[in-house]
Amino acid sequence: MTGHSHHDNLNHWLDRAADGLPSQQAAAVRAELAAHVEDAVDDLVRQGVPQAEAQQRALAALGDPQPVAHGFNDIYRGRRHYLAAMLASVLLLIESLMFHQVYKALDVVDYSTASRLLYIADHAVFVLLLVYVVIVCRWLLLWRFNVQTGNTPIRLIVGGYGLYLVGNALLELLVDSWDPVPTLSNTSDPVEWVGLLVMDGGMLVGSAGTVLFGICAFQARSGLLKATAVLAIVASGTTSIAIALLLLNIEAYLFHGLSILAGLLLWPTVFLLFLRMAYTRHYLPARTA
Repeated sequence: MTGHSHHDNLNHWLDRAADGLPSQQAAAVRAELAAHVEDAVDDLVRQGVPQAEAQQRALAALGDPQPVAHGFNDIYRGRRHYLAAMLASVLLLIESLMFHQVYKALDVVDYSTASRLLYIADHAVFVLLLVYVVIVCRWLLLWRFNVQTGNTPIRLIVGGYGLYLVGNALLELLVDSWDPVPTLSNTSDPVEWVGLLVMDGGMLVGSAGTVLFGICAFQARSGLLKATAVLAIVASGTTSIAIALLLLNIEAYLFHGLSILAGLLLWPTVFLLFLRMAYTRHYLPARTA
């Protein structure tokens, strides 16, 4: 290996190892790792290893740059997102427990424009917080545990809950008065029927994505993360069953109750998960630490 090819290969490895980092941290990481490699080359040369072979061996000893990149992202980017996700989980729990009571206390539960817009905004905030928590969970799996979840679960979650918001907005803005528990059998207004299908269909798609994402999370070596995954799967699965039964005009009190219970347990568990991850250190491989 010539000095020029060694420099090119090292730069390529460093580019991948610093991928995703802010520019200042990326520069620091590149400088530190480059110095580490050069020290390793010098040590091998002092042991009598030819320069070209020493360069090759020092670079090969670093291994796959992708886990290194994940580790540095966890160190430099993870904590602020984990702390923000903790806050989001608290807001989601408060929303789940208290919003409807506050909504009623403000005496805005009617069919006025303000009431409808407030209700749409509430749903939008809930979905945005939920999607953010899911995205941070994905980063956690990738950066801390090197677990690839794929794009399909995230696309289903984002797309599904996006459809849910569209359907909810259609019902709130275009239907004068709709049944609080509408079904396909008690809906005669075409707009209400379409809004119902879009809203509940989106919820079903989003729930399916959550179940798939929860299954992926079982690959991580964390009991708390697995507990979070179980609660997410139960909450999403029972929600899907309840929606499907309600659309067919079948009572679903049991599944609806299980969904609410699992959801209320989920957010404190998510809080504890990110609390732990924010205050535990990620250890890089010894060869790059």
